[in-house]
Amino acid sequence: MAILQINKIDIADPKTLTWDIYDLDSEEAGRNQLGEMFRDRVAVKRKINCTWGPLEPYEMAELLQAMDEVFFTLSYPDAHDGEYREGTFYVGDRSAPVYMWNDEKGKYLWEGLTANFIER
Repeated sequence: MAILQINKIDIADPKTLTWDIYDLDSEEAGRNQLGEMFRDRVAVKRKINCTWGPLEPYEMAELLQAMDEVFFTLSYPDAHDGEYREGTFYVGDRSAPVYMWNDEKGKYLWEGLTANFIER
């Protein structure tokens, strides 16, 4: 099994995977005149940040196309739960710098891909 799955399909293992958890507060959160924090936490969400190493054009296309849907099911290792978890996510910004032209293969190779998956 791959470390990540999108819609129950294995995707290429990232070189790095960083797990984040964050609180979403209502607009009522802030500090009072005494400097004390008050907040109205409305949700706790996960964010998975991934970086892949060098990729062939077809590998890059497979990864990016797996993320095409607005929302999708992501299976991932969850640090908080200590096991694999499945949730509905969307992908944030994706970045893929060109690495170099490969004369032997007659094509550009990709240096890698960075993407983050944010829980719905």
